[in-house]
This record gives sequence, structure tokens and C-alpha cells, in this order.
Amino acid sequence: DGDRINVGKHTLVFSFDERHEEHQIREPEPEPEPKKKKKNKKKEGNPNPGIPLSEQERKEYEDVIATLQQKISGLREELRREKEKVVKLQSKIADLELAEHAANRMAIDANSRLVQLVEQAMKMQELVTGALTLLSEAKIDSVLHQKEKMALIAELEAVREQLGKLRVLGQERVAKEAAYEEIERALDIAAKSGRSTTAQFTETIEALRGLGIKKKEKEEKGGEG
Repeated sequence: DGDRINVGKHTLVFSFDERHEEHQIREPEPEPEPKKKKKNKKKEGNPNPGIPLSEQERKEYEDVIATLQQKISGLREELRREKEKVVKLQSKIADLELAEHAANRMAIDANSRLVQLVEQAMKMQELVTGALTLLSEAKIDSVLHQKEKMALIAELEAVREQLGKLRVLGQERVAKEAAYEEIERALDIAAKSGRSTTAQFTETIEALRGLGIKKKEKEEKGGEG
């Protein structure tokens, strides 16, 4: 047909006509568009929206909704009860903490009170001992008064014995607590001075060994002479 030249989207076709020596330009034929594939659309929703629900179907849906509402109400009630339990538990924990602080305070007060009781027992024991001394030295001629005197002495001696026991128990308790504190203090000191003590012990052992070697050398030299 002639020569073809591509220019952009156009194709120029040159043909020679013997009758008319002229160039002819024609547009290329449009290419056919590719066919689009049809997508399978899924049907959604009610296939027949125009058809109303039957009475039985509506009743079933209402029953399901009512059941769900009952379950939700039950869960809310259960959650409310659990929250109440948590609040009560928190209150109990707070009460226990207060009780613990009070117990610690009472223990401190009890120890202080124990020391005071020991001191009071000692003073009362001294007073009873003094009263017994006065009664023993008192001269009573009447037999009736003499019996009363002996009964009073026996009573005072029993009181003095009880005071003595209380004093001993209190002193032991106080002494134990003081001993525990003393032991803890001694352990702290021992832990701090442990290294220096070990070093001193090692030096002492080395010095003793040195003395033993020197003594042995002297004995050997003396034997040779």
C-alpha cells in the first residue's frame, strides 16, 4: 500500500497514485477494548426483602432477644455483686492493717508496761519486807493479837513470794529482749570486724610458726657444737 510512519498515536501511510501524485494520510483503525470479566456478586441480606416475617419467625426472634436481655441483666447483677465483694475485701484489708499497727503499738506499750511492773514489784517487795520486819520485831502480849500478827505475817510473806516471782519473770523477759538486742549488736560488730580479726589471727599463726622454726634451728646448731 505504501510506506508507514508512526507519529505518536497516529500512523502515516504514504501511497502513490499514478493519476494524482499526492500523499494520502489515513487514521489507523481503533484497537478493540479488552472484555471485562464479570464478577460473581454475592447476594447479601434478605433475598426477598419484600416478604414480611411470619408470626412464628417474629416470635422466635423476640424470644432470642428476650433471652439475651435476661443474660445481660444476670451478668450485670453478678458484676455488681463482685464489686461489692471487692469493696468489702478492701475494707477488711484496711481493718487488718489498722489492727496490725495497733498490735505493734500495744506490743511496744506492753514492753514499756512490763518494765514499769517490774519496778513496781521491786518497790512493793521492799515495802512488804519492811512491814514483815516491823511485825516480827513488834512485841504483842495478847494471844489474840499474836495470832493476828502471825496470820498477817504469813499473808505478807505469800504476797512477797508472788511479787518475787513476778519480778523474776519480768526481769527474765526484759533480760531476754536485751540479750537479743545485744546478740544482734555483737553480730553486726563481728561482721564488720571479721576481716581484721581474720588478718590478726593469720599474723599470729605465722608469728608462732616463725618462732617454732627459729627454735628448731637453734636446737640443731646446739647439737652440732
